[in-house]
Amino acid sequence: MPYGKYELYVSFPDKDYYINDDKGKRKIFDLKPGKENYLNADFKTPTPDRGRWENIEYLDGLLSNWVSDILIDDNNNVWFACWTGISIFNGIEMKNLTPKDGLPSKPIVKLFKDSKGNIWAGASTNKSSELGLVKIDPDMNITPYYYSEKVPIQSINAIAEDEYGRMIFGGSAGLTILEGDKFKNYDYADGLGSGMVNCILLEGKNMWIGTLIGLVFYNGKKFRNYDIYDGLPDNTINSIVKSPKGEIWIATNNGVSIYDGVSFKNNSILKGLSTRQANDIYFDENGDIMISTNRGISKLRDDGTFYRLDPSRTGDDQILGNTFSMTKSKDGIYWFTGWGNGAWKYDPSSIRNLTMNDSIPWVRKTRMIVDADHTLWIGTENQGILEIKNEKLKKIYTMQDGLRSNSVI
Repeated sequence: MPYGKYELYVSFPDKDYYINDDKGKRKIFDLKPGKENYLNADFKTPTPDRGRWENIEYLDGLLSNWVSDILIDDNNNVWFACWTGISIFNGIEMKNLTPKDGLPSKPIVKLFKDSKGNIWAGASTNKSSELGLVKIDPDMNITPYYYSEKVPIQSINAIAEDEYGRMIFGGSAGLTILEGDKFKNYDYADGLGSGMVNCILLEGKNMWIGTLIGLVFYNGKKFRNYDIYDGLPDNTINSIVKSPKGEIWIATNNGVSIYDGVSFKNNSILKGLSTRQANDIYFDENGDIMISTNRGISKLRDDGTFYRLDPSRTGDDQILGNTFSMTKSKDGIYWFTGWGNGAWKYDPSSIRNLTMNDSIPWVRKTRMIVDADHTLWIGTENQGILEIKNEKLKKIYTMQDGLRSNSVI
């Protein structure tokens, strides 16, 4: 660590808690030659996150530990887009589809379920002769789509379906719309940025398109391009998502930008985002907002700052690395994909443990009740009554507070 003055804090879901000095002010750790060291600095904190994490990787049946996308189908099966094919998990066992079954031989990078129950899979291809797109119907029949003059699709990064049932694909060949059995293609010559499409958001009859040189708006007739000179933090657009409030959230290589129809508001590492590169954005039904980055998951607090959601914060010895897509299954489990470690599942509602690190006294507990305000009251053998609210010890009531005895039976 470079010499300098540092403050030390622990990041919790509600806020960051700093280490204070004897006067109650933030303690300054001054690192420079000749100064005292802090090798014996010791402090205890509760576990920042209490959910349960589980890693799913090659040894668990995944085709590879490189997983770029994830999809939950109507039967709650989890589909993983892997380097060497597709793995499908039904909650009990893993089933794999490979090039032998008709899939592309190149890495699968995008999965999409259409309104008819078909699963579309796009691959990262380098040559026009390589298979880049397949459709898997509900009976698991696979239809291949090779690049040609009539099928102008290659190296698929984005797949969507509009309100008319048209399939829309984005990749190195630009923007391609499939209506019936005919393909219509748009590229840089039509005004579509660089012509390389990273992501697509459909908004009624309009489209928002992410490219390598900015954001593109298409109303079905004309393309309108936005870049850093219009307020974007970076021109590389990795994901576009519409928020419940109707704002357009954009994940870029330099943080997240929010477009309200007039201007862009940008958030990056200055607000606590794990790193500059944001890969995906997820809004769940509880109002939670999560950003996947090259250093795991950043979750947005109510005050507009981020904190890191990570298995290491629950005591696991692994950390999230380069994380891509996110989704949530019907049982409330979050799923994350990335490079190197396969996929992760996170259950935020698993069993919680409160220990001495949470200031819970080491004493026999005798009785527990929960009141109408969801406050937990715990009687102890010799240390009175514990009041716990929102998984935090609020107070310990003893004889000094009016109890007749510190032993509650």
